[in-house]
Amino acid sequence: LSEAEFPDTDLSKAEFPDADLSKAEFPDADLSKAEFPDADLSEAKFLDADLSKAEFPDADLSEAKFLDADLSEAKFLGTNLQRANLSEANIQEAEFFDADLRGAAFRPACAIVVGPEESTTDPLGASLENAQFEDGTDLRDTNLSGARLYQTAFRDVRINGETQFGIKDGRYGEKCRYEYDPNTGVSTNEGVPRLRAAAWTYRRLESLFEENAMDRRARNAHIRKQEAQRKHQFIGAFEPILRTLPDPIHEQIPQRFRQHDSTDDSWIISLGQYFVSTINWRLHRHGESLRQLLIVSAFLIITCGILYVSPWSGVARNNPETTDVITYQITTVAELTLPEVITTLLNGLYFSIITFSTIGYGDFYPASPVSRLLVGFESLAGALLIALFVFVIGRRVAR
Repeated sequence: LSEAEFPDTDLSKAEFPDADLSKAEFPDADLSKAEFPDADLSEAKFLDADLSKAEFPDADLSEAKFLDADLSEAKFLGTNLQRANLSEANIQEAEFFDADLRGAAFRPACAIVVGPEESTTDPLGASLENAQFEDGTDLRDTNLSGARLYQTAFRDVRINGETQFGIKDGRYGEKCRYEYDPNTGVSTNEGVPRLRAAAWTYRRLESLFEENAMDRRARNAHIRKQEAQRKHQFIGAFEPILRTLPDPIHEQIPQRFRQHDSTDDSWIISLGQYFVSTINWRLHRHGESLRQLLIVSAFLIITCGILYVSPWSGVARNNPETTDVITYQITTVAELTLPEVITTLLNGLYFSIITFSTIGYGDFYPASPVSRLLVGFESLAGALLIALFVFVIGRRVAR
């Protein structure tokens, strides 16, 4: 049956054991519940075919094409799907056990993602929601960048650096489809907002990357997850306000700023969550960036060091040789020489460092109420930032 054609044919519940169907074509065919044990289906074409609940144990489907095919609840046990094209296929609740999907594509190479303000982004890509990839399924070099992956299970699968789960976007790795395409929804549960689906997808990918010792991709997935949640919280906080706008204005608001699960009485909670998430993002990139934490700490120390010797503040210390009190304060720069300005700033910086690290004042102490207030703030902020520093290091070492 090599190169045979079965256009619009009813082959439901048919059995093709050990059949040679290489390069065969099944356009619009009904192959639901069909079985293909040990069949050779290499380079076969299943355009718009119904393959729901079909089974392909140990079948060869290398370079097969499933454009717009329905593969829901299909089973691929030990199936060879190398370089198969599953773009736009419905693969919901399908099961892949020990399958070889190396080089398979779930998004056409010609798919174009337009800007976020456009009405349509990437309408192409397979639906893998509720699908299962288990027992050694090989996903090396597989392109899943256009696929919907909400509730997709990845257990004991093989991936590599070329396995794609989204499109490259910025320094934090890949964006999944739920995030980069504002018109993508969850087809299996329309009540789930796309950003919540994105957060779930990133959480699952984070675990998958950790299982495969891909630390950088795991960190990026964690950041993407937290950012998707932060965007969802932002929408939950401000959408009730947007809904009060006149219809002509409300209709002009981009779809990505509108959701379906927010309620008028939950915006305060969402606003609080968004505020906390934003602080975490600015301070340490959701627990993943030591550099960002060091930048924030250095900025705090330098800023407080300058404020300590400002005209409204001041730092004092006892002269060890006399009983006089020396006050370091820049009142009028014109009255001070350059060495005196530098010395005053360095003393303010020193006082800021020992205050930040909670070591103690030593022989320095605040010389005004403003200084004392600033000391209290920096001491508290320093203790929190040092604790966060330990947390971030521990998190990265544990991973």
